[in-house]
Amino acid sequence: MWTNKDTRLFCSVSSHPGNFGCSLYNAAFDHLGYNAIYKPLKCDTISQFVDIVRYAQSYSISGMSVSMPFKKVAINLGTYGDDDARDTGNANTLFWYQLPSPACYNTDSVGFERANIDILKQASFATIIGKGAVSDSVQYVLEKYSILSVRFSSREKLKHPLAMNDFDWLINCSPIGMDHVSDGLFTEKFIKPFKYVSDVVLNKETNLIKIAKKLGKPHVNGVSMSLEQLCAQFRLYTHLEAPRSVFQEVLKGNGYV
Repeated sequence: MWTNKDTRLFCSVSSHPGNFGCSLYNAAFDHLGYNAIYKPLKCDTISQFVDIVRYAQSYSISGMSVSMPFKKVAINLGTYGDDDARDTGNANTLFWYQLPSPACYNTDSVGFERANIDILKQASFATIIGKGAVSDSVQYVLEKYSILSVRFSSREKLKHPLAMNDFDWLINCSPIGMDHVSDGLFTEKFIKPFKYVSDVVLNKETNLIKIAKKLGKPHVNGVSMSLEQLCAQFRLYTHLEAPRSVFQEVLKGNGYV
């Protein structure tokens, strides 16, 4: 589709941008004949991020997907768009309704909930690795389902929580598993006692997911959560339902499924 003066601009902002959202959004826009483009942006500092948000409207940016490590900053740069953003204290989606400041949304929470709904109906206690914005969103969802949880930083020396034989769900909300982060934590010995395993890292098979598969554990990878949050975000941006069949073709073509 050719761009013109009426083309809407959406972007993502991250310290380590990828092509996941870009591939899905632009394929959807093309399929639907929706006059918009989506572009990932690299941002290294909080001050740079604040400037991008501050001048977004000047550059005709309609919506912005916010990635690590800026989600806790984003919530303070606009108004609450939904209860999830307010209650978790972070936002992964900014949308400008022709106003100077954006509305702040959290679609991470709904993404995690939809991707992990089967486990949410069965688990009782969860161990969350990571204490950042995404773990806040995950814990928020767990509380909705009355699932107790404990959180550890990936840098902490963990004593295995299953000494108590209670925690049945392992959820990775840390950067462990990203291409630039080594995994010195997840081993078969560590993972084996858990019944369920979930990862939020956008990778088809992190080391955690590979081990979970090997051990025959019910598991959900980060691609599933990212897809679900993007579908919710797409509806916010366009007021249209996300074309899931198109998304599945793109994911398959890019080796995500």
